[in-house]
Amino acid sequence: MEQYQTLWNQTKEKLKETYDEEAYMSTFNDITKVIKVSNGVIYILCPSQLIKTKIEKFYSNNIQKIVSSLSSQTVRLKFVTEEQITETPKVTPTNLPDEGFQTNLNASYSFDSFVVGESNKFAFRIATQVSNPDQGVFIANPLYIFGGVGLGKTHLMQAIGNAILDNDPSKKVLFIPATTYIADYTKAAHQARNLKFDDEGDADDAYTRFHQKYDNLDVLLVDDIQFLQGAKKSQAEFFKLFNQMHDNNKLIVITSDKPADQLKDIMDRLTSRFNWGMAVDIKLPDLEHRVKILKRKLSDSHDSVVGDEVLRYIAATFPNNIRDLESTLNRVIKMSICENKEIDLDFAKQAIEPLLKTRQNGGNGDEYENIKSIVADFYKITIDDLVGSKRQALYVDARHICMYILKTKYNLPYKKIGTLLGGRDHTTVIAAVEKVSHNKDRDEKTKMAIDYILKKMG
Repeated sequence: MEQYQTLWNQTKEKLKETYDEEAYMSTFNDITKVIKVSNGVIYILCPSQLIKTKIEKFYSNNIQKIVSSLSSQTVRLKFVTEEQITETPKVTPTNLPDEGFQTNLNASYSFDSFVVGESNKFAFRIATQVSNPDQGVFIANPLYIFGGVGLGKTHLMQAIGNAILDNDPSKKVLFIPATTYIADYTKAAHQARNLKFDDEGDADDAYTRFHQKYDNLDVLLVDDIQFLQGAKKSQAEFFKLFNQMHDNNKLIVITSDKPADQLKDIMDRLTSRFNWGMAVDIKLPDLEHRVKILKRKLSDSHDSVVGDEVLRYIAATFPNNIRDLESTLNRVIKMSICENKEIDLDFAKQAIEPLLKTRQNGGNGDEYENIKSIVADFYKITIDDLVGSKRQALYVDARHICMYILKTKYNLPYKKIGTLLGGRDHTTVIAAVEKVSHNKDRDEKTKMAIDYILKKMG
């Protein structure tokens, strides 16, 4: 508990630096106590319902980003009042999941932070209904969300999980990429084979540990189910898990880059079950929707002034991927800060020009930027996150894989790779490349990431 109290104290210091004195004193000053940690959620006591509502409406996204920058763990914050603790048994320790259980949810992925437009409004409406505890599984089980890369499928899926936990923290909700499921099962199978020939071990123990993670879930959120392709044994195991949860009216949400009947190398009995519930698609956002997304990003994360003309230019230039949109906006803002210049259309065009060359050429020096983009897409992070300082395992893994590919495919000097990945020291790059080289034949998740990224590179 002490480490989480320290984390909140550090977060308050950052908030003090971020907001003016009046805003800080009226909102955050009296929020001092972490009352419990469970299911990857840190519960923080608010002095009043008014302050709790104010935080949830105006500050929650920025607070979560600060926490993510300070902690190497994936945690989410939930603010509660004395009345909630007294009146609501579901926030008592006795019926919450074990403290060691991790939901893997990103608290910034909420329905409130999801920008709705024509391309996603039906998917959004169904997702909010599915998160309703009284009707969720009867509306769509499974809910199958499909669409292209970087359009918000993962955000919407995790928003479902976060909404369910906000309503009832006792629910056992697990978010996993399909690659993680394969890696977990493969690890269990390898351990079982090894233990089978070890007089001191029991092969069943390996599978028991695997099932402990996935059994007794209330909600299972599986991202990028298409990566199950070809993994026959993992598919067979997932088939059993799916049936078990569905038979017990436990909610399953799945995302994919294509409709279920277009999935390749996945057994028919699985894909047919993916169609048991409801399938919803997310299409490319139109220009006005993309501008709306950029305005939300601007209001959530930046104090910079960016005019509509610039936002429309960015939105028109990058029509296919929301993460590209947001990353481009970040680039323009950071360049304006570094060069101490106002952001007008000419400046934005100058800042974006190297990105356009990368897109058009895809080779020579620009190919390195293309690799960073592919890695970021695979891990569902922005390029800014890839080259930035966030320490959670997701970002560290992505950086290490990117360093490994830049070294093994192009044999770039370690110093050059460090420069491409945010100016990191060459010794950091050496350690990362050695680590991935060691793991790629031992860890299924690492191998799948490398194979996918190399395939996308062509």
